[in-house]
Amino acid sequence: MSTPRDRRASTQVDFSPAEQECPVCQQALKERYHKPRWIIRLDQQMNVVRHVLECGHTTCTPPAVVYRPQQEEALAWRGDTFGLDVVARIGA
Repeated sequence: MSTPRDRRASTQVDFSPAEQECPVCQQALKERYHKPRWIIRLDQQMNVVRHVLECGHTTCTPPAVVYRPQQEEALAWRGDTFGLDVVARIGA
């Protein structure tokens, strides 16, 4: 049985998409959901919260378009707990 990790020293980071307005109707985007995720890097543990936005107006032509932050993908692959620096160290 494993012991829980001590995550009190972790860094919390919130990522939002660069787009804050809908490019079609120019209205403010609304938060569809937010998803917390743990990323373990060589130097720190991070509690990353990804905010996903969408246009909630019915008059907008592409109603199913969601906007995700790109910064999170620079830290770790989607669905992976370990950061890209850890993966690179193991691969070396």
